[in-house]
Amino acid sequence: MSQDLNLFGDQLGGSPFDDIKQTDGAREWWSARDLMPLLGYGADWRNFVAAVDRSMVAAANQGLSVETLFVGVTENSGGRPRKDYQLSRYAAYLVAMNGDPRKPEIAAAQSYFAVRTREAEVAEAHALPKSADQLVLEAMQILTARVEESTAKIAELEPKANAWSQFLASTGDVSVNEAAKALSRNSGRVIGEHKLRRLLESKRWIYRDAKRNPRAYQVQIDRGRLAERARTYEDQKTGERVHAAPQVRITSKGLDSIRDFLSEADR
Repeated sequence: MSQDLNLFGDQLGGSPFDDIKQTDGAREWWSARDLMPLLGYGADWRNFVAAVDRSMVAAANQGLSVETLFVGVTENSGGRPRKDYQLSRYAAYLVAMNGDPRKPEIAAAQSYFAVRTREAEVAEAHALPKSADQLVLEAMQILTARVEESTAKIAELEPKANAWSQFLASTGDVSVNEAAKALSRNSGRVIGEHKLRRLLESKRWIYRDAKRNPRAYQVQIDRGRLAERARTYEDQKTGERVHAAPQVRITSKGLDSIRDFLSEADR
């Protein structure tokens, strides 16, 4: 590496992004969980992972391997398992580019990862030594141009995302049939009622009782994903109201989780 590049590395020395970088000998990566607070998201994983999802779309639109850049892992630290991603340098840059632009931490992250990525490209190409200012300028120009094209495609998808958010905000709970129709409209993947029931059974959200009626597992009701609505009908012979098996209903929270299942299955 040239003297200018070494000097440039020193200028970035002590960066918190360097502090959380991890290596395993063959590659370097950043934990999305570790990166999240440095980008101004605190412990808000739900909003942060939305930026990660947009970044995956950007990478896919560039013909890059999402599985290689964003390595999904599950952390087991004695408590409830939680999802994380091992982000390559370029993946981390994409996340910064797709983060909340109102957060001042985002600008610092964009500069850091743009410079580091360009630094690696220059080193790999055995380019002539360049000044730190030249390297910064080239990094921002080249990498930003790459992302702009992908960002335009993401903008095409945002109306669908907004429509989904509005739908979730306006609905209480829906039947499995209604859920299948809503998911087919908003997830980009057509799924019928019977296929959705099989999915819910495989995820242990619902089961069949002794009379083969679908029922919700209590744990899913407690988590706010499912509900059961009591049903009655009039016996035509006796005229009495008879209690039928309750109807399984899917809440807004449950719909959002199912949509995540379908998105992960398509990756």
